[in-house]
Amino acid sequence: MREIIAQTAIIQGWTARQLSTLRNTDPVRDIDREQGTSGQVWWTASLHRALTVEMTVAEVLPMFRRPGAIVLPKLA
Repeated sequence: MREIIAQTAIIQGWTARQLSTLRNTDPVRDIDREQGTSGQVWWTASLHRALTVEMTVAEVLPMFRRPGAIVLPKLA
């Protein structure tokens, strides 16, 4: 049981560091994690501002929801 608790703490620490890094390196979006009704954990990225015409033409979406932090698209 102690080993499971220790492993959980390690994973939670890694997740917190990853979330902090994403928030600090992507200042134009709010990065967060949420849990769906099925229990699936999603990483989300929402723009701080309204889309410009240029962003719309470039097909930038105002919000992304992905199953992992690594697959969150970066803004150019």
